[in-house]
Amino acid sequence: MEIGGNSINFLDLTISIQDDHHSFDIYLKPTYTDITIHGSSYCPPAHKFAAYYFMTNRLLSVPLSPVALNTEVNTIKCIANNNNIRLNIDNIIRKKLTTRSLDAATSLPRDRKVLKKEKLMRLPYLGTFSSTLRGVLKTANRRPDYYSLNTTRQNLCRLKDPIPQTQRSGVYRITCGDCPATYIGETGRQI
Repeated sequence: MEIGGNSINFLDLTISIQDDHHSFDIYLKPTYTDITIHGSSYCPPAHKFAAYYFMTNRLLSVPLSPVALNTEVNTIKCIANNNNIRLNIDNIIRKKLTTRSLDAATSLPRDRKVLKKEKLMRLPYLGTFSSTLRGVLKTANRRPDYYSLNTTRQNLCRLKDPIPQTQRSGVYRITCGDCPATYIGETGRQI
């Protein structure tokens, strides 16, 4: 249990009691390094921008004071600038506010994806070719969902040391030296 006095940090919020009411602010740990996927990284743009869409959603979901809202908008812009991400944060916020207002004003589905019923295709990200391919697939009512071929895990992590071929167990095949016959077997012991 934490005792916070007039304010306490909970998840990514600072909750304060001022003048007998709650006020909220976005909380970043002192160890926060403001690193996201760098703008020069070879990965799908949607992956690069995801953190900023999350931050703007959080910004609009928490009842912030005008001063705290301004501070958080500037923080998001600073993080984007530090990571060489070229996004118009003010425009994203404006679009989200407009969308929320329009969604609240109607009970009909406004989501274009629901109306179009696009089919999703999972494809590897291949740079500018992928951008061109997106346009072609859009005409066929398909939407690509790109994934990165080169991941940090593939390059840095080896969860287990490689086992030499002769020490492995499992399914094996032995071919006859005199005829074309083969024997396939399974074992739990080392080959």
